[in-house]
Amino acid sequence: MDRFETNEKTPVSEGICLLTVVSPRRDEGNSPTGVVGRFLARQLLATGRRVRVMAEPDQCGGWPDAVDVVVGSITRPLECARAFDGAETVFLAGAHPSTVQDALTLARNASARKVVVLSSHGPEYEEANPPATWFWLAIEKAVEHSGIAWTHIRPSAVMGSVIEGTYPATGSDWSDTIRADGVIREAFLDRGHYPFIHEEDLAAVVFAALWRRLGWPDGAIDVTLYALEEYGARFTELLQWTFDQRPSVRDIIGRPPRTYDDWVSENIDSFR
Repeated sequence: MDRFETNEKTPVSEGICLLTVVSPRRDEGNSPTGVVGRFLARQLLATGRRVRVMAEPDQCGGWPDAVDVVVGSITRPLECARAFDGAETVFLAGAHPSTVQDALTLARNASARKVVVLSSHGPEYEEANPPATWFWLAIEKAVEHSGIAWTHIRPSAVMGSVIEGTYPATGSDWSDTIRADGVIREAFLDRGHYPFIHEEDLAAVVFAALWRRLGWPDGAIDVTLYALEEYGARFTELLQWTFDQRPSVRDIIGRPPRTYDDWVSENIDSFR
């Protein structure tokens, strides 16, 4: 986790929690909304929360029976406005700057009281560029000005992206090369260290935020190489910076985060 940023704590809600899920994207900064959303749905249901999912067609399967699945896309929210009916909290994942205002209007009209944004570590990268080039910052700022309580979650890479085929480019062909040749081929493999978080841990961070009431595009490759070079050149400094962030993932979810070894053991069949 690079950042867990929130504006306020508000009372716990018992209304519908709306999760938005899009198809895997390779554009820079896009986390795998499907694998994270499914873990989050199970965690919410386990505590008695009502869960609705707005999912693009290829993401509508594999949800627990108790989940209300609405076919639609958060990138075109006006086409499935009914998904927001009764939504008291929203896990906003996969939104697009050009239509996020429509989604926020629907959330506000539904009297939603908290929006948790699955953002990216991209805003730090975007801050050095003109506003016209902003993607994640544009979404975050729209949410901040929506009048709804908000939390932005800016994760680094998610382990499940290796299988789902979402950003980052790092790891995108590991299952193929390990299965075929038993090797990993990566840029800066000897000195680049990319930070990953397990998708269930990321879902647990989102869960905590909700309870606080509340080929590859050039850009994706450029951002990945930039991050690998930075971590390679400043590994000790950035590792310590990551450990020093508060609240940490451990603080938020109340247990040690899962390791990459844990994730590999759980998904070993994908590499056989």
